[in-house]
Amino acid sequence: MRYGLVVLLLIITWQPVVSQGHIYSEISVNKNSVYVGEPVEVSVSVFTSTWFTKGVNPGNVKVNGAFTVYFRGVSKTIQKKSKTYAGVEMIFNVFPYSNEDIVFPSLEIKVEAPDVGGYKGIGRTIKTEPKTITVKSIPAGYDNSKWLVSSGVDVKDVWIGDRNRVKIGDVLERTITITAAGTVSGLMPPVVFDSIQGISNYPAGSSDENIRSKTAISAKRTDGVKYLFEKEGTVTIPAIEITWWNSGRRRLYKRTLKEVTLNVQPNPDLGMLESIRDSLSVISSVETDSTDENNGLLLGLTKKQIFYLLSVILLLFVMFRRIVRWIKLLKRNLQKKRERYRQSERYFFNQFRVAVRKKLSAGVVSSLYLWIDHLNLEEPTLNCLEKEIEDAEFTKETRKVTGIKGDKITLNIKVWTKARENYLKKKSGEKQKVSSEWINP
Repeated sequence: MRYGLVVLLLIITWQPVVSQGHIYSEISVNKNSVYVGEPVEVSVSVFTSTWFTKGVNPGNVKVNGAFTVYFRGVSKTIQKKSKTYAGVEMIFNVFPYSNEDIVFPSLEIKVEAPDVGGYKGIGRTIKTEPKTITVKSIPAGYDNSKWLVSSGVDVKDVWIGDRNRVKIGDVLERTITITAAGTVSGLMPPVVFDSIQGISNYPAGSSDENIRSKTAISAKRTDGVKYLFEKEGTVTIPAIEITWWNSGRRRLYKRTLKEVTLNVQPNPDLGMLESIRDSLSVISSVETDSTDENNGLLLGLTKKQIFYLLSVILLLFVMFRRIVRWIKLLKRNLQKKRERYRQSERYFFNQFRVAVRKKLSAGVVSSLYLWIDHLNLEEPTLNCLEKEIEDAEFTKETRKVTGIKGDKITLNIKVWTKARENYLKKKSGEKQKVSSEWINP
């Protein structure tokens, strides 16, 4: 009898139990067996025949070998043994990430509710039962590195750069973003970009995030790559397959990003290729470094700041190279224009003007006949030019040349300029005035 009383007292005073008279808990799952990555919905409910005077908080729930997401608590009322119980149902989604069975642990949930017939809330701890879930391995024949369980997947493929005009040394950036419903980012496999002959691949960084609502969760992952083209000719970037297992329909789905064929043109300026390759290597190493960015301080800069700095330097370098090429092209065009000018009639007339200004007869005569040689006269003589012009004032000027006495000669350059203009008008057959660019030196 004495031992019976002791046992009875222990039962009454032990709080962390599944049921405490008017307070009890339940646990249920929507599946007892799942594949790796397939979510299990776990519902943990706590009920009382009185009422809860304080909110029910499950605390931080951790399941070994799985990602756990707590969604919400839902108020509910049930009838049991002719009694009405008020309760809270707490919904969890559990995502196993290995092929070992997992156990949703026993929870010690702190609640506060009055006794039957009372009114003051009393703190208690309700302990739930653990729940074992069988985890099946990925089915044979499926690529473990690409395994993804999702109720639906959306894929976006974005290119930065003109794929229709690619030459050696150009860089195209590609970003693939995958949004998967009913999973978490930790279970999304990265996109693998295959190596291609004649093209160097550099990781352009990756990111992931979870998107959660009150009733569902989805995940987004972005992977990028920079393609540096190093050889001319036709190259093909192979197709990329995105696969996922739909647990609701029990079948595998696939989305294929088609292959891309590019025609790479030659580039005479290959001096920048090595510099671009080195810059991309440095930037990629910064982007793919998984350590904390504050552990990589350089001159007080974080890794993200270093990445932006290197990107700006690379951009400035490419712009500098293009400016240099533009300046060289401009110089070549100016040189060609200068050479054409020095063989033109206008150039020799300007030389004649300079000689007239100096009033030295030898220089005037020699430059005059050099100019006449470029006028396309029937005969390169002053008399022939005089006949073409047919102007009395101009004839007086030509007589000064033929009657030179001494080392100096004075000519009226305005008369010669007008005569040149009349001659060019006559030759071109235009009635309007010839453009100043052509006539006026």
